[in-house]
Amino acid sequence: MNDDVKNSGPIFRAVSCSGASNTGEFADKVTRLLDFSGDVNMNCLTKIAIGDAALIEKFKAAGANALAIDGCPIHCTKKILEAAGVGGFTHVTITDLGVTKGTTPVTQEDIERISVTVRSLIGAIAK
Repeated sequence: MNDDVKNSGPIFRAVSCSGASNTGEFADKVTRLLDFSGDVNMNCLTKIAIGDAALIEKFKAAGANALAIDGCPIHCTKKILEAAGVGGFTHVTITDLGVTKGTTPVTQEDIERISVTVRSLIGAIAK
């Protein structure tokens, strides 16, 4: 969405997979829901992939308050951040949360269920 602070807690910067599979769709929709609810500030993963220095520096500075949500174990999001020199970020993989790549239908119920899990994870880090 943007860089405005949406809640009183630490700012979590987030990027996600938006791949062609159901797991990429889950990753994208979960991140968008967390952005909309004010839990994270969603940023553009492609900007990091093309070397946007300002955004990369923001992710480096965020440390564990940077969130990468991958759809599957290929971990494209994680690899893009690491290739940009970003480390120490929080990483989540959708297939670790009860979703099977290519099989599990994308439903609002599962998006919300996964969002609750990710929200709990970042809440524990923010403390």
